[in-house]
Amino acid sequence: MKKPLLLLLCAALAAPLPGSCGEISAWEGAGSRYDGPNCWGSSLAFAGVIGGLRHAEAEEFTFWAERSCRRLAPGEARRPGDLLALRMPFNGGGFMEKHAQVVASPEASLSKNNFRAGSRMATQPNAHLFSIVGVPDDPKCQGNRGSDEFACEAASDALRCEPLGLPSLARSPDDLAAALAVGRAESRVLARLAGSALRESDLSFALEDLRSAFAPALDPQLALGARLALASLSEQMSLIALAGEPDSDLASRLSDILASWARP
Repeated sequence: MKKPLLLLLCAALAAPLPGSCGEISAWEGAGSRYDGPNCWGSSLAFAGVIGGLRHAEAEEFTFWAERSCRRLAPGEARRPGDLLALRMPFNGGGFMEKHAQVVASPEASLSKNNFRAGSRMATQPNAHLFSIVGVPDDPKCQGNRGSDEFACEAASDALRCEPLGLPSLARSPDDLAAALAVGRAESRVLARLAGSALRESDLSFALEDLRSAFAPALDPQLALGARLALASLSEQMSLIALAGEPDSDLASRLSDILASWARP
């Protein structure tokens, strides 16, 4: 089924990247049959930073944004596929993550607006998404490095990311192999989560599978990213458990499983 808004956006781009609009089109309507995948997880998944569509905590998004993504310079042109991180700047430095979305055009973004199963990735006007988060209609706040403007109640940062979640300074073959293994293991966990039946034994096995993939990660920052990914996956599993799919005690047992080994 054609999506007129998306086709219009692609046609309006002066020089779209090869395949960029096609990729955005492929993600239009993406979602999950279960609660969990949210704006941060879907944006990182689109950028290829994590292994698949899943829940991601704000802390995990910040981690990968700082290590696998480059903040665009003021005035630098955004491209389809770049990420926009909407943040609340703090006076004196720093920020709080509020939302993340994928650039589709200068005026619109692909966004999954909440973690519910009924929420799907959809191309929406930036003006609408900015208004939800409280980004003022001010070029300084909506610029590439808006979070540097402490006077903004909320602001946008534009990010261009590397795939695989590989920290920008880690380029050794061992780190690359570890990043690939993490992505594959994440995908296996997500495949188990998407199965028709979820059992504690399945999830325990999937977590062990994930841990074994993290073991070769020699780069300490990559290992930290792995622990943040595990925390986010645990949160997603808990959401599924609390929805009553396996049983009411699974969420607490999953926490016990993770606590036994997912430590710094």
